[in-house]
Amino acid sequence: MLHKPDDMGRMSSNLLMRRVLAKQAEEAGLDKEMINQATLRIVADRVLSDMQLARIDEKVKLDDRLLTDRAFSLYKADTKKFERPQEVRIRHILLAKGNGTKEQAEQLLLELRNGADFEKLAKEKSNDPGSAAKGGDLGFFAAGRMVKSFEDAAFALKKPGELSGVVESQFGFHILQLMEIREASVQSFDEVKDTLKAEVLAKLSQDARVAEGRRIMEKAQPKPEVLQAFIEAQLAKSAAK
Repeated sequence: MLHKPDDMGRMSSNLLMRRVLAKQAEEAGLDKEMINQATLRIVADRVLSDMQLARIDEKVKLDDRLLTDRAFSLYKADTKKFERPQEVRIRHILLAKGNGTKEQAEQLLLELRNGADFEKLAKEKSNDPGSAAKGGDLGFFAAGRMVKSFEDAAFALKKPGELSGVVESQFGFHILQLMEIREASVQSFDEVKDTLKAEVLAKLSQDARVAEGRRIMEKAQPKPEVLQAFIEAQLAKSAAK
């Protein structure tokens, strides 16, 4: 990734500032204080352990052919997971309660049935801020996503361009127009391949990290009492100052 000259200048300045401040801290002997030594060790451990985890991840990576084979096995093992229900793409005009009446909605519906442009009317009249600017377009959605009265009206429409009647919901009065139907289907392997490959790699990395964690814990057990004694000693030291 290339950085802009201004970014590079800021990065250089920050690195220089940290380097100088670190040198001043060393000259002041701050790195010799026990609590600071412990902090530096913790920071170093964190950085180095992240490096080691990245190394573990790298070791379990598969070549693309094997990775694709593993991903395809996942796909075939549970194709139901990739079923896509029927979806409809709807645009609507909303007259929110308090801003419009059913009679006004009926008048808009009459205008639409007489050839008025839905997109234009939605931009001018709809009280739905999320869709009005897009001509009322709500995009695709499946059953179970919208309030019942709206959803029932949406899935009752069968032909692109078809209008609903005035539909009332807790939000107000809607007029719907069907834009497109996307029939139920099963996503192809190619559609989900990249996602599945990422899942395979994540599982391999997780398994390898867990295995390494177990191996480490079998050889050395943590001693919380030592840590507690150290903390108490530092607190007592600070209180005595």
